[in-house]
Amino acid sequence: MPRSVQDLRGPRTLVDYTTMKRFTAIIHRGEPDEGGFWATCLEVPGANGQGETKEECLQNLREAIELMLETEREEAFRLDPLAETAELVLR
Repeated sequence: MPRSVQDLRGPRTLVDYTTMKRFTAIIHRGEPDEGGFWATCLEVPGANGQGETKEECLQNLREAIELMLETEREEAFRLDPLAETAELVLR
C-alpha cells in the first residue's frame, strides 16, 4: 500500500510502481430487473465487487483484493515470523 511521508510541502503519498500488480477482473451485468454490475478476480479466488456502475464495481473489487492480500500476508507471517518472500514472474 502507498505510504504517506511528511516533507516541507506537507504530507503526500508515495506510490511504489515497482510493486504494482495487474489482475484480471471478470465483469458481469446484474439481472435485468436489478441492474448494476458484479465482478470477480481470476487471480484472487473469493474476491468480488459489485456496484451500480462499472467504476463503482471495480473500485469495490480493488478494495476487496487489497484487503484479502493484506490479510493473507499478515496471517502467513503470524504463523511463521521467519518466512521469506520471493517474487515469481510468469511468462
